[in-house]
Amino acid sequence: MDRCKMRNLQCEDKRQVLFAFLQSACRDFPDYSSGDILYAALRGLAKKHGQSVSFLRAMTDEELFEEVDYRISMEYIDVAVEEDIEKRNRKKEK
Repeated sequence: MDRCKMRNLQCEDKRQVLFAFLQSACRDFPDYSSGDILYAALRGLAKKHGQSVSFLRAMTDEELFEEVDYRISMEYIDVAVEEDIEKRNRKKEK
């Protein structure tokens, strides 16, 4: 069953809805850490694939924040560099 339809949500961009669900969980479970929420959200999927996400429960909110902040920042840099290289290659081809 499509949970978006069930909850009367527009789900064209499931990424945004996913993070809205996580934000809602932060409000609904104020005693849960970020790791607890991510663990609850991902443990079934991890188990299905023979993996574990239990390490998330041991991480503090600050540790998760710093890791996500760093990794997303690095992704922005990687994408910008890749786009710059592609732009230069297109100029060389002309």
